[in-house]
Amino acid sequence: MYRRLLLLAPLVALLCLAAVGCFGGGAETDENNDLLPVTLPNGTKFLVEVADTDHLREQGLMHREHLPRDRGMLFVFEREQIWAFWMKNTLIPLDVVWLDADGLIVDVAEGMQPCEATPCPLYHPNKVSSFALEIAAGRYAEEGLEPGMRLSFPTP
Repeated sequence: MYRRLLLLAPLVALLCLAAVGCFGGGAETDENNDLLPVTLPNGTKFLVEVADTDHLREQGLMHREHLPRDRGMLFVFEREQIWAFWMKNTLIPLDVVWLDADGLIVDVAEGMQPCEATPCPLYHPNKVSSFALEIAAGRYAEEGLEPGMRLSFPTP
């Protein structure tokens, strides 16, 4: 048990650098921003913002009051590991879909609710991931997604 806690300590320390965010920002998407298409196995496409820097990963979808059903955010990480998320300053419920380096779904946290009290709960996958896709809560189930399915998108 002690060893498990030691392994989680660096994870908790990295939350503000790698998860949904700790700092302000998160303005609504500008229509001129480039959006990346993510295609599900059934052909449904999500147009997503790419969070591939510490700053963008810190902001995530914070302070957004609405997320269209066909939009989301793809978090791109430099290395494959357990990437935890929290819902601090996030105003809308979300599903987080963790993906491995090949775009295969490795885990999901469905219906993550906005955090209204500190400390905020942590959501993390049971397997390592290279990407995480945030979409509106309920969309994972609506699209019939399951672990092992492959999502396709251009390499950001």
